[in-house]
Amino acid sequence: MTGLPGLRGGEHIGLTVPDLDAAHRFLCDVLGADLVFDGGTIADDDTMVRVLGANPGESCRYRFFRLGTGLNLEVCLLYTS
Repeated sequence: MTGLPGLRGGEHIGLTVPDLDAAHRFLCDVLGADLVFDGGTIADDDTMVRVLGANPGESCRYRFFRLGTGLNLEVCLLYTS
């Protein structure tokens, strides 16, 4: 047997990008994605370091996009506060 038992597909993929607005335009205008959720900014060090594995002082601005009927993309811009 190969693969993970019971795996049927993926719900979302996370991507880190250098320019969130440019990624937004590309995903929506070129690929036809829909903006599903603008998550705003995560800035507290505990969440960024412990949960997301970022460096102290980094923040994350993120949005979720949906491609077609299934694949969701979590797109994040990491930056130093």
